[in-house]
Amino acid sequence: MLAGSPDWNASIAFDGHAAFAAWERPAMFVVPPTALVARTHDGGPALRLDRYRQDRDRDGLAEFSFLSLAFAVDTHLPTPGAAQGTDALDFHPMRIERGWIRLDPVGALDLPDAVRALQPLDIAGGGSMALGVRLDATATELFIGALRRGMALVNANAWCRVRGVAARHPLSLSVDPPALLAGLRAIASVDAAASTDAIGIPIDVLRETLLADPARLGLAPLGQVPDRDRTQAVQAVLDRCAARFAEPVPGERDDRIHLRFDPARMGPAQLRWSLDDVLLAPRVFALAADPLGPLRDLDASALERDVLRDRTAPALDSGWHAITVLANVPQRRVGLLRAQVDMVAAARPPARPFASKASLPLPGDRSPAVATLRLSPSEPLAYRWRTQAFVVDAGRVAMLPGPERESTREMLVVGIEDFGLSLVNVDCERSFLDQASVTVRVEGTREGRAWSLSAKLDRDAPTAAFAVPRDVVGATLSATAEALAGDARATMAPIPVEALTLDAFSFEGSGARALDVMGVFDDASREILVEVVPEGREHEPTRIRLLRLTPASPHERWTWTATSPLRPGYLWRRHGQSRWSPVMSPESALTVHSSNAPGSAQGANMERVIEDAVFSPVPGETGVWHYRARHPGIAADGGTSQITLISAAGIHMLSLTAIWGVPTPQLEAARAALAAEAGIDATRIELRPSPHAVGDVVLRFGDGAGAWEDAARTQSSGMPPYHAAFSLMLDDARADKVKRALAGEAGLFGVAYAWTLPGGARTTTSSVDSASAHVDASVRVDDAAGHASFTTTDTLATDTTSGGDATSGEAFADATSWRIRPP
Repeated sequence: MLAGSPDWNASIAFDGHAAFAAWERPAMFVVPPTALVARTHDGGPALRLDRYRQDRDRDGLAEFSFLSLAFAVDTHLPTPGAAQGTDALDFHPMRIERGWIRLDPVGALDLPDAVRALQPLDIAGGGSMALGVRLDATATELFIGALRRGMALVNANAWCRVRGVAARHPLSLSVDPPALLAGLRAIASVDAAASTDAIGIPIDVLRETLLADPARLGLAPLGQVPDRDRTQAVQAVLDRCAARFAEPVPGERDDRIHLRFDPARMGPAQLRWSLDDVLLAPRVFALAADPLGPLRDLDASALERDVLRDRTAPALDSGWHAITVLANVPQRRVGLLRAQVDMVAAARPPARPFASKASLPLPGDRSPAVATLRLSPSEPLAYRWRTQAFVVDAGRVAMLPGPERESTREMLVVGIEDFGLSLVNVDCERSFLDQASVTVRVEGTREGRAWSLSAKLDRDAPTAAFAVPRDVVGATLSATAEALAGDARATMAPIPVEALTLDAFSFEGSGARALDVMGVFDDASREILVEVVPEGREHEPTRIRLLRLTPASPHERWTWTATSPLRPGYLWRRHGQSRWSPVMSPESALTVHSSNAPGSAQGANMERVIEDAVFSPVPGETGVWHYRARHPGIAADGGTSQITLISAAGIHMLSLTAIWGVPTPQLEAARAALAAEAGIDATRIELRPSPHAVGDVVLRFGDGAGAWEDAARTQSSGMPPYHAAFSLMLDDARADKVKRALAGEAGLFGVAYAWTLPGGARTTTSSVDSASAHVDASVRVDDAAGHASFTTTDTLATDTTSGGDATSGEAFADATSWRIRPP
């Protein structure tokens, strides 16, 4: 999903930092993380030091400790106006996919060499991670003394990786992977015989090579790019290398960013790269890291109370071993009833003829837990371990074992990859949770049955990790936001399950919006002046837009950015009025009649078309309108339209339920529009169903050239919305027309409603109008189920005569432009 990803091609600078435009999110920028700090989401201690004492017989009393650190990512977001024009922009932190840290102990602090190595960070837990280190007695006392004195004896370097839309340049380039690989080996001084070994080269070295001598890597055409554009073209190549052949990582021995190429991904086939193609590419950013953070400010009592824990380990000569377990996993785990670690040391006769086993529940927080294994006194520590996850499935508890691991260490760090399921972390930006609560739902199929999980995110719990068994098929993630004030709602359509950070632009209704404003000049007026404003911004004069419509130019298109899906609409008024209309939806055009200006009496007898429905004023009754739908549609049940085609063994059955009515939300929107035109309160507008009598409802098939024939005829329910059900057998030719109509071919299939208006009623003259509506349909062909999502472009043919005679006509809908998701 590209939308919202940083665009590496478009950036601005502020306060010494960079921000990147969010792809397909107007006025939105995303900012890389700037710091890694010692902090937990729940406000608990970010550092814990568990100090152990153990009797080792002749070796005396041994002391050692386990240090666990919890980190969180910070992002420096600009203050309004920090850069020119930033006061009108929306800034959000980037979503991190991976991170690393390298601790740098200074002075006499004696930490193991492994601690100085590059350590991976767990970023699945809403931007948090944990790190565990074992310290000997000397290092433990040095570390505690440093904390008590407020000294900073541990520094760190950190990095994070983010995916964004790759840099682009208008150049098509031939890529020879073997030649590129040979050039990389030459730069890295790697023996070509080591064909399967990854090759890591600093990105700055690769950049300099491509700028100065691209032929060395088999990319000679880069040398023909003008100097002013070459840097951009080189960056586009590096991004595509990172996306297709390599991964950007920090160096194992230095702090430079490297591209680590995988020869297995660089096949012999020649490739053609278009450097202006859109694709996601990862980049690595360096962070300022502070591993101790606020701990330096703790007083002695707080240090002893919140950070230090003294524990006694079993005597070593007894054969008991204390295994300290640290769970480096998200803390709020939805669908996971219990998680535990099972350990077993196989029997070793004759000293130990039995297997030693231990089980340890993983705590809900990040505190370490201790399990004990009993071995023989002289036996070296060695055991196998695996996780067990307990989940609820179809009303029963199921146990999902993780992969079996081996260890010889007294400290065990359990990560997400050690479980027999996926822990998919979803969090939501706190700025959006100040407006709404969000319900996240994960759905799929497991063992032939529907499977789902849901969790609510709010200001107190902004993140959740969903426990998704690995055998769940077709897992999707969707979300619903509900306003904290009012009843506004917004939805996010289902997407494949992945770790995700939600924000306002994740939901439908936010982002770029557009409204067509149409002027109807039905009197001698020379202009119509209309003011429009985004929903919720009516008190900001700079957001109000004045539109001028004239007989020569009666149409204007207004665009704006909705920064919240809970406020996706707009308000309007005639220029000079003080009262705004109720909130309107831009999905339908705004039509303004010149004759219906405040104080005008001529507009009182004019028919209106609003939200794809026709509204006619009732003579002699001020504020009372009759309404009818412009065109028939398909009935829906639970959001799925009631139209099904079943084809099996040469037999075709078509079933559908048509309707001709106006939904309540559409009526309320029209009520608001009519009230706004008249400059009165919406409560003074009364809407009544049109007194049309509905006759036959006909199902028709066409030849695609304009000729139609009736295939079936039925009666409606007799009252709005005039349900009419059809169920009929089709021959091969008509079944083929239905399938072609589902595929988007017009003039083949439709429904018509015949109507009669009693004499004396007001009607309009003959007209033909078109409108569009979106529906869903299910399809079954030869026992294969599928789903159709389509748009109907419907024609309303109205043949009327004025005067006191009864009026008859027909409303006809042609099913066209249907988009199919094949079975």
